[in-house]
Parts: sequence; structure tokens; C-alpha cells
Amino acid sequence: MTWCGGGQQHGENTGRRHALGRVLMLACGVLLAGPIAVGAQSFRLALTNTPSPILLGSNITYRLSVSNATGFNLNPGVITSDYNRNAEFVWAAGPFGFTNIAGRVVFAIPANSFPAGGVIDVALQLRGTNVGRLTNTFTVAIDDQGQTTPASTNVVSSIELPPEADLGVALVGLTDGVFPGDTITYQLVATNGGPQPATEVVVSNLFLAHVSLVSLSPSDRLQLTNGFVVFSVGSLTNQQSDTASLTVLATTAAPTNLTWAVIRAPAVTDTNPANNAVTSNVPILAPVLGQVVVTNLSTQQFNPQTGWMEQQVLLENVSTAGVDSVRLLVDGLTNRLVNVTGTNGALPYVAHGAALAPAERVELVLEYANPTRTAGADPILTAYGTPPLDLTPASGSRVMVERVAVIHHPSVTINNGRILLEWPVTDGAAYQVIYDEQVDFRAARGSRPTVTAPAGANRVQWLDYGPPRTLSTPSKAPARFYQVIQVP
Repeated sequence: MTWCGGGQQHGENTGRRHALGRVLMLACGVLLAGPIAVGAQSFRLALTNTPSPILLGSNITYRLSVSNATGFNLNPGVITSDYNRNAEFVWAAGPFGFTNIAGRVVFAIPANSFPAGGVIDVALQLRGTNVGRLTNTFTVAIDDQGQTTPASTNVVSSIELPPEADLGVALVGLTDGVFPGDTITYQLVATNGGPQPATEVVVSNLFLAHVSLVSLSPSDRLQLTNGFVVFSVGSLTNQQSDTASLTVLATTAAPTNLTWAVIRAPAVTDTNPANNAVTSNVPILAPVLGQVVVTNLSTQQFNPQTGWMEQQVLLENVSTAGVDSVRLLVDGLTNRLVNVTGTNGALPYVAHGAALAPAERVELVLEYANPTRTAGADPILTAYGTPPLDLTPASGSRVMVERVAVIHHPSVTINNGRILLEWPVTDGAAYQVIYDEQVDFRAARGSRPTVTAPAGANRVQWLDYGPPRTLSTPSKAPARFYQVIQVP
């Protein structure tokens, strides 16, 4: 704590000196921002810590305590703050009010309000508007015909440009083929392309309409408030990213259903604001029933190669319009369907990714888990057309396929002509089979769904039996080449 000031004024006219009491003087020099206190026999000024440097456009708050150390009550006066053109007024607070004009704030000290030993606290907040030095001079003056000399102190802070960073935001996982009852999981991805770190990073996401919230992750940094999901990212260093996931349930159809996300960080200069916002339309479609019909082609049969019960069904487009892909919902064996693409409400479904022209047919294989290995009652099947499925191959590291074989089994007729793949796995890891009719994989597609290695497994087997796993049966292709990708 630094003290500065004068003391008792002495002169030859002792009578005048006694009549006026002590004439007190206090003069303080320039002080850098930090814990500051000045004082003498008349006033003591204590200024709380003020940060330096501050970032351009950010706020700086001053809190000043003025103590009456004269030993007697003081007449009315003022506390004045004078600051230079590098800042603008934000707010002020004092017990007796204040006035504000450009570059100056005056706090009132009314009569009979500053007794001996009394303390007056004032506060002031400014915003840095220009790079450079911000000088703020506080002065205490009493209207007592010169019996006291004003006390003052300067506080100097540096205003600097924020660090430069390239913030970006993306919405990942939103699709076009959403129907009421579907569960959607998508990600908010925040990035910083650098070169400098960013702090206090926040992503705001307009919550989708026509959906209900299922879950937020990580729950401690996401909050749904007033129609917005707020992702408190925190700090992002150079080239760092952070991801949050939202799961929602589609409730009603809506052909137009917009959402957007914006990233911001108040303490940085963004060198590329073009990627600070992203918008997406997530239409929720009403299913068109009766366009695609389903017929059972076989009873449920046990396949010793896979351990599942299998059943063949036929999809047929009976309308005059084509469909881009087909969704087949299974009701009745909902807890046993193995080759699930997704769920709609309480019903699982498989999806065939190829288009069906009017009158076109395709056979699908359904797989069921049944420990008794006996045929059960047929499920209730419903099919309708959907927008094109995204069959883009997954990105990840390639896995060596150790075995490729054409399978023929005399006791299971539906197994004949299938292609078996076998590869080593990591316990719990996910894999996708990539296939193409060209050896260079120029038009490679990803199979559906991905394969998750069972607990304790060191290898898995996968059968290409055609739809819905792949777009067509292997026997109808002149050749088929495969790769296996471990999904990150």
C-alpha cells in the first residue's frame, strides 16, 4: 500500500491557522494499475486492484474508497473521475448519485454526509475503445473555501488488441431422412484454427423445432435455456477442437425445420469470421404408406454360420412413383431383430439403400436372435419410401481381411452364394465393410449397419447376403471387392 500526501500547513498567522483549522494538502503521482492506496491527514484513498493490460473492447472496473481523516465533519464536495479518449463510459455507482459527460464522471458528496472517520465508496466501469494507454484521474475536492486541498491519483492501464484466433463451428450428424418417432443424435463441433489460444469460448445452438430433448452430453457444459442450447466450451488452444452431442426425438412432421449454431469468444480477434456460424434444415417427413408393400418369402430358419434365425421378405413398389430408398419397420420381434439400421419409436427397422422404380422388387434378409433356434410367429412389417441413404464409406484405418470365401451350405438354402469375410478385431471396436465392383474403389459404398466386436472377441465373421446389408446380392455382381475400416 503506497501513501502520499502532505500534512499541516504552517504559517506566521497562527490566528488564521487556528481559525481555519488544519489546511491539508495531498498530491499523488501516476500509479500503474494494481492495489493502490494514498492518504494524508485529510483523506485516505484506497483503490482496488484494476487489471492491466485489458483487451480492446473489454471493460475495466474501478472501486474507490475515500476516508475522512481530518477529525472533523467536511462540507459538501465531489469525487471526480477524468479519463482520456481511449475509453467510454459503461456505468457508475455512488451512494449520493453522479453525473456523467464525455470523459468525466462526478460523484456528489452532499452536506452533512462526510463526518470525521466516514468512508464513501464509489465504483466506475469503462470500456476500452482504442489501443494505447488509458489514464483515469480520481480527485476528491471539498467546497470549504480552500481549507483543504484536493487529493488526486492517476491510474494507468494498457489497452491491447485481443489475441488472434480462427474460431469455427459445425453441425455434424443431421440428416434429411427424419420421420416422426426417429431419434436424432448430432454434434456441435467447436474448433480453433489458431494461431493463438481462445478463452471463454461459447457455442449457441437454436434448438430444433418439432422435437423433444432426450439427452445432452457432456451434461455439465450444455444447457437448454429459452430455446437455445448453450455449449460452454471454455478454452481452445491452437488447432484444438471440442465436441458436444445432443439426442432428440422427432415428434411432428415439418418440411422446413431450421437450426443454426454460432461460436463466439469475447477475448479474441477472429481472423476468419466466415466460419463462425452454420445453418441447417432438418425436415421431418410424413411417411407415405401403401407405396411399398411387404411379403414374407420364407419362414424363420436357423443359420449355423451366423447363429441367427433368418427370414426372407419381398419389397415391391406398387405405386406409380419411384422411391430413393426403403425403410422396413419390424413389429412383434422388436427385441430380437439383429441387423437393425435404426429405431422409430419402439420399433426397429432395416433400411435398403437402393432406389425402387414403379413395380420393381427386391428381396431382403431379416436376422433374429432366438436362443431356442425355432421358428416363431411372423412379425408385422411396414415399409415406406425415404430420401436417399448416405452410403459414404466411413473414414478410419484399414484392417487386414484374413479370409474371404464363398459360402455354400446344403442344409440352408438361403445361405448359398454368400461371401464370408473374417478379420481380427479389438474388443468393443466398430468396423464398416467397404465394397465396390471396381478394384480401385472409385465408387465404394459402405455397408449397413457397422459391426461392433463382441466383448472378449478377437475376430469376427461377416456375411454379404445382399440387401439390406449391401445394395445387391453378390451373385448378381460380376465381381465384388472388399475393404474393412475400423471406425474412429
